Amino acid sequence: MPPTIAIIDDDQDIVALLSYNLQKEGFLTVSANDGDAGLRMLHTERPDLLILDWMLPRTDGLQILKTMREIPKLQKTPVLMLTAKDAELDTVLALEVGADDYLSKPFRIHELIARVRALLRRQQRAELPPRKLYELPDLKIDYDKRTVFVLRDEVILTHKEFELLAYLVARPERALSRDNLLEHVWDLSYTGGTRTVDVHVQRLRKKLGRAAAHVVTVKNVGYMWVPVVDSEAAEDAQERIAG
Repeated sequence: MPPTIAIIDDDQDIVALLSYNLQKEGFLTVSANDGDAGLRMLHTERPDLLILDWMLPRTDGLQILKTMREIPKLQKTPVLMLTAKDAELDTVLALEVGADDYLSKPFRIHELIARVRALLRRQQRAELPPRKLYELPDLKIDYDKRTVFVLRDEVILTHKEFELLAYLVARPERALSRDNLLEHVWDLSYTGGTRTVDVHVQRLRKKLGRAAAHVVTVKNVGYMWVPVVDSEAAEDAQERIAG
């Protein structure tokens, strides 16, 4: 069964353009022209990926994204934001809310399709350690179920956040550059810049709470996973996040 790509955009010409080209590439497509209809469609169709416009009638793209990340069956659906907004602040905001990629209008259809394929590849074959479970006193990762627990509380991660965590965990005590993370967790064709990495790390740390101390910033390089941290470091990490 080919992947289903959902499109929510109020510009019918863009919807027609995307639907035609995606179908030509072998994808199935479903579409909606406003936010409310789009949310109803997502509940019934359960697409493999969503192309989402920012400025929509009734319910805008950011609110749709926030709603998706609170619904278990839609939390891990990859989302490509497609919008006329192109300021860096808008890009960061979309990523912080839960978008996996961001493309400004006007766009090149071949680049969009490449990004769609990259997001689907990353979802289907996350690079994970060979073991099924990873356990620390304050953290447990089940790779088969793709679940994460901090102490006894489950932490809900998007598929990109999970891949980032898995990639770091698989390479303990190694300083990984932002370019390295961007290449392996995202895709060689991704052009969003290393700011994307920082935004996702910040979001991952916030969700990990007390266990965020395992993700250490390496100055002028990137990030490193440290399996053993003392309780004081964990408390400091929690205070920084809370503050």
